[in-house]
Amino acid sequence: MSKAAGTSSGRPRDKSIDEALKRAFEGLAIDSEIRSISMKDLITRAGTNRDAFYRRYNSLGHFLVDVAVHRYALDPASDTGTLLGDIESVVQDQVNMYTDGVCRELIPLLLDASAKDDVVAELFASRFILPQRESCRRMLQRAVDRGEIEAPEDPEYVIDLLYGPLLLRAALPGEAPITEKIVRQSARTAMRELGAALPEDARD
Repeated sequence: MSKAAGTSSGRPRDKSIDEALKRAFEGLAIDSEIRSISMKDLITRAGTNRDAFYRRYNSLGHFLVDVAVHRYALDPASDTGTLLGDIESVVQDQVNMYTDGVCRELIPLLLDASAKDDVVAELFASRFILPQRESCRRMLQRAVDRGEIEAPEDPEYVIDLLYGPLLLRAALPGEAPITEKIVRQSARTAMRELGAALPEDARD
């Protein structure tokens, strides 16, 4: 991957401008629904200019990926000591993300930017989606190492089970709301797919 704008060997990058741009986006997202975002609105709210923006980012889509990477977890599969606990940690992280006011505005913008620009799509995948999936692969391997499960035949499908339902509810209109109940439901679906035993107090 080529270096992002702003990484040349000139004067040191002013991190306060990076933070101001992210805060500006977060403010726009919280203050009103933003189904589109203009460069003018963003840099005006951040108190900066286009040159400063493009020293850091190649496009608005690139900037949106950076917002996601810095605001949300890239390693959601905490090692809780049990597979069920780890899975619930992954799903709870998604609930927290998708019910965050900034994320509700960010996800549609990111999906739109990715659909229109292959470079943004690759950045979104390599910097945000793939690290989360790799975290889940490590989670499954920990469970194999602990003897909780056999090595899954199709680990990618299991990971899809953890991520798909919440993304569907977050991204598409008319879907059921995201509630804490989905943590339990999604975790148990994945456990059944993996052939893992559920603790007595966790059974439906």
